[in-house]
Amino acid sequence: SYNTANAATGNALYPSDDLSPANGTPDYLDDSDGDGIRNLFDMDSPHFIDEDGDGLINLFDVDQNGNFFANVSGAPDRDGDGIINQLDANDIPLPLDFLSFEAKEINDNVGLVWLTTNEDNVSHFQIEHSTSGQEFQVIGVKDAVNIKDGVNTYTFTHKGAVKGYNYYRLMEVDFDGYFEYSEIVYVIKDASGIEWTVYPNPTSDVVLLRSNVNITEANIKMVDLNGRIVFSNQILLDENQYTIDLTTLSSGVYQLIIDLPNKRESFRIIKQ
Repeated sequence: SYNTANAATGNALYPSDDLSPANGTPDYLDDSDGDGIRNLFDMDSPHFIDEDGDGLINLFDVDQNGNFFANVSGAPDRDGDGIINQLDANDIPLPLDFLSFEAKEINDNVGLVWLTTNEDNVSHFQIEHSTSGQEFQVIGVKDAVNIKDGVNTYTFTHKGAVKGYNYYRLMEVDFDGYFEYSEIVYVIKDASGIEWTVYPNPTSDVVLLRSNVNITEANIKMVDLNGRIVFSNQILLDENQYTIDLTTLSSGVYQLIIDLPNKRESFRIIKQ
């Protein structure tokens, strides 16, 4: 049992206190936030301990003087060859198949839907959000149904999505302690409400683009009156602003075109 494994460490990993709540179960085995995940497995809990960051909590990590999951509560053997997943190079690390993962704007929220199959030994899914596509924050947890045959459908509604780009990914967590990430998907919330400011115009040297929302990526190009592309670039607007250097262009009238995945904007620019 978990308590036996913890006792083997002299209760050094997890104190055996039963304080909050006093229910006959050590606090580290409770589910304090009611998300269906025991505290020792819950990354939001102070009882979650993975000192070397390898995805295995210390209790199951021999590198941290822990014990193999197999010796604690029995471990899964996906290919049935008698060697537990943690020790078998032939076992597939991800105990499921992601069939799809989609994000869609619904009213003022973002709805997430993902489909899986072949689920086996899956503990839960952690839903993560980002406005940059780089740094993600946890916004929810869904318990896995662990049905191997057939297709499993999961949904989640994000009520805190911001105007502009919203990126999402899933972290699938095994009962072994291993985890894997899904692909990253995104939705542009309130795309019709995105507004641009282009200034100064007319200009003699540079023109600044500014948006009223976070636009992580956009393709821009400058086209002259003959239809020739004189400038083209994929830009990052993490700070909602980008500067285009026009000093090498001849005086005249140009068309500035901004392409987003589902919207195009164009502006008439006068270079003096």
